[in-house]
Amino acid sequence: MCLLATLLFPAAVPQVHAAAVDEQELHALMVERVDVRKWGTAIVVGISSPQGRRIVSYGTLSVQDRRKVDGATVFEIASLTKVFTALVLADMVTRKQVALDAPVSTCLPAGMKLPTHGGNQITFLDLATHTSGLPLRPPNLSSQTALNKYAGYTTEQLYRGLTAFELPRDPGSAFEYSNWGFGLLGHALAHCAGKSYAMLLAERVTGPLGMRSTMFVPNSAVRSELAAAYDGKLQPVPNESTGALDAAGGLYSTVDDMLAFIELFLGRGPQPLVAAAATMLEPRRPGDFAGVRMGLGWRVEPSGDDPNSAPIYWSSGRADGYRSFMAFNLQERLAVVGLTNGATNAGVDDIGRHVLDPHFTVSRPHPSIVVPASVLDRYVGRYKFEDGNQLTVVRNGDQLVVQLTGQGPLPVLAATPREFFPEDIEAQFVFEESGRAPAPSLVLSQNGSSWKAVRVAEENKP
Repeated sequence: MCLLATLLFPAAVPQVHAAAVDEQELHALMVERVDVRKWGTAIVVGISSPQGRRIVSYGTLSVQDRRKVDGATVFEIASLTKVFTALVLADMVTRKQVALDAPVSTCLPAGMKLPTHGGNQITFLDLATHTSGLPLRPPNLSSQTALNKYAGYTTEQLYRGLTAFELPRDPGSAFEYSNWGFGLLGHALAHCAGKSYAMLLAERVTGPLGMRSTMFVPNSAVRSELAAAYDGKLQPVPNESTGALDAAGGLYSTVDDMLAFIELFLGRGPQPLVAAAATMLEPRRPGDFAGVRMGLGWRVEPSGDDPNSAPIYWSSGRADGYRSFMAFNLQERLAVVGLTNGATNAGVDDIGRHVLDPHFTVSRPHPSIVVPASVLDRYVGRYKFEDGNQLTVVRNGDQLVVQLTGQGPLPVLAATPREFFPEDIEAQFVFEESGRAPAPSLVLSQNGSSWKAVRVAEENKP
C-alpha cells in the first residue's frame, strides 16, 4: 500500500506515447489550481521528449509580485534534493572513491560511531535506498513544534543524535523513508571529499550541468526570481533552511535546470555523469509499497499492470511552502518535472503522472455538503484492509479526518451522507449503510481500483 502524500494506493502508469501530452489541458489544470482552488500562485511543468523540451507554466511569483512565472522561476525542490545526493554518491562510486557496500563510518571523522544492529553496520547503499533503519527525523531536533522542524539543526547535533540512537532492525532489511539518513549521506560524502557538501555538489553535478540557479542558499540573482512560499490555504510561510540535513531536502532550483538534470537519466549529458546516473536506476531494495523498488534515490515501479512492463522512475518533494515532482519513462524517452509554490497534498505529482499517462486521474474540485455529527459518529473507528494496513477515522467538529497506516491525517469532505473525498487528492471513501449502528466497512476507490476495509472491533475497556 502506497505511503505517498499524494496517493493513498499505488497507481499503475500504462505505457503511452509522448505525443499524447496535451499542453492546453495542462494549462487548464494550472489555471484551475491557481485561480479557482488557490493552491499557490505558480505552477511550472517541464517536459523532455524525443521531440525536444517544452515548458508549460501559469501564475505569478506571489500574490503581490505579478511577474509571470516560467522555466527560470525558482522554487524550493525539497526532497528532490535526495536524487542529487544519490548522484554524487554514484559519481564517487564510479570514480572508485567510495563503495556502495562500504560502511558509512569509513567516511566520517575519526572516533565517530554510527548505530549498528546485530553487528551489522549502515552502508552507503542502505542510506541511498532508505533501508538504513534510521527514522524520518532525528529524535534530537532543536524544535519538534516549529513550522520548520529542521531549522537550526547543527552538525554537532547530527553526530550526537546518531551516537545515541539504537537501530530497531538490521540495516538493509526494510524500507523506512529517512531525511536523517540522506542528511548523513551528504555529510559522509563531503567528509570523504574533504570539502563542504555544497562545494562537492557544485563541483560534481550542478557545475558540469550548467545549473546556475540550483543552490542551497539563493544568491541575490536567484532570490529575485523566487516564487513565494504558501501553505495549502494560500497563507505565506517563511523560507528556512534545513540545517545539517540540507543534503536531504535543501536545494532551490528551476524547471530549466531540472530538465538538464533529469535528461542525464535519459542518456543525454556530459560523461562521466551519464554513466554515474545509469548506475542509479538498478532496482536494489524493496520500496514502500507492493510493486515499488528502490534504485539509488529513485523509486522504480512498473509502467503498466504487467509487473514486467517498462519501469518508470520518480521522486517527489514537499517543503513548508512548495511541492515538487520529477519522473521519467526510459522506453518512451519521456521525462517530466513539475514545481509549484503551494504545499497541498496533491502538489504537482498528479499532473506529472498525467504527463506520463494522460489516463491518470488528476485531482479536481467536488461539491460538498454538511453531514450531521450523529451520522459522522457512525463512521468513527479503525478499518482493516486485506493487506493488513489500517485506516483510522476520527471526527473533528463537523468533519471526518482519515489516517492510513504510515501517513499523516487527511481531512475529508462529504459528497453525500456516505461518500467522502479529500479536497486535494482524487480518491473516494464510501461507508457501508448501517442505520444507527457503526458502519461495518468502507470502500476506498482511487484511479480505477477499489479496496474494502472492515471495521476492527474495539478492545474491551476496563
